[in-house]
Amino acid sequence: MLEIHYLLEAEEQEQLVLLMTFLQMQDYMLQMMFQWEVVYLYKMMFLLIIVSMLLVMFLSTETSKYLGNL
Repeated sequence: MLEIHYLLEAEEQEQLVLLMTFLQMQDYMLQMMFQWEVVYLYKMMFLLIIVSMLLVMFLSTETSKYLGNL
């Protein structure tokens, strides 16, 4: 009877270890997805800043040309 109890306990521990491993893998995958989204967000913000700077430069040159013609 005691041996059966130990076998059940070992099997439960094995299932618990498998469950913990699965949860850790899932947590790691979620962290990687979050990191990828943050990198994507920073890339988009950087691109937006560059485009807005180019637009401001273009508009300032056009404005100075227009004011020079007055």
